[in-house]
Amino acid sequence: MKLHLSPTAELIPNTLLPFLATPFATKTHHPVPHSLVYDFAMEALEYEGLEVVAEEHALTNEGDRYFAHLTLSSPDLDWSPSIILANSHDKRLAVRVGVGSHVFCCDNLAFWANEVVKRKHTSEIFGELPGLISTAVRNCVGEIGVQSDAILRMKNVRVWEPESDIFNLYERNILRKTDVVKVWEHFNNPQAEWVPDSQWCLFNAATAVMEGRVMSDPRTTIALHNYFY
Repeated sequence: MKLHLSPTAELIPNTLLPFLATPFATKTHHPVPHSLVYDFAMEALEYEGLEVVAEEHALTNEGDRYFAHLTLSSPDLDWSPSIILANSHDKRLAVRVGVGSHVFCCDNLAFWANEVVKRKHTSEIFGELPGLISTAVRNCVGEIGVQSDAILRMKNVRVWEPESDIFNLYERNILRKTDVVKVWEHFNNPQAEWVPDSQWCLFNAATAVMEGRVMSDPRTTIALHNYFY
């Protein structure tokens, strides 16, 4: 498992989270410790009866931004649902809980839904945060069944004109110009678990090329998912 972040991201164990510094609050901004976002999310997942079987944590921007990838237990052999967390101390990123897919064979990660905890960092946020994160987790959990059905469908739908689909993804700003040839190459030389010539194959070809920017810009793989769904 790996977080798809910039090469400068620092991977850390979850045991280090309580010891990370949180900036002092001001009159208008009360930063939330990264450890609280993680703890509240874990409590919410436990309440929903979901088991985390693997997790990874990373910091960027000198510790101001935090990302976590929590892989959930799944009966599927080739992929599992994931919960993705994000938080920041520099006012650039709201507390965020997302649901995604983690494809085991290639370690691809993709966002499917992105639940943003829309709450200003005022002094009342600490009392409201557990409920807000719990609601976000519950909303994301509700997407897991939809996600499973969508993946099954993509595995069974053949892509007859991949070059047309790849160009459409570029036209919609889901792929960059430099991605186009790489996605084509991945699609034509897929791993067996991708189900060659299927929509699932093209989806994985795209997420493989997007590695490094999935976490920092979740909109790309959400748009990718919406293209096929």
